[in-house]
Amino acid sequence: MMEAKHRPNPSPACETCPASVWFITSQLKCFCSQMHLIVWDQKEPPILKCDGRELALMKMAMEQE
Repeated sequence: MMEAKHRPNPSPACETCPASVWFITSQLKCFCSQMHLIVWDQKEPPILKCDGRELALMKMAMEQE
């Protein structure tokens, strides 16, 4: 789990998204497997709402049925 000091503030939609992959190189970044690109880094404002998150959650729910 990522330490609180590394987490973005405000929290982006990516923080609770099953499609996100968080990693640290020289800085924290987030790759979105829905959009196939880096959607968050410390230079850009966070995405607060995203359809990709909702689609990933729906896909997970359907796979559990």
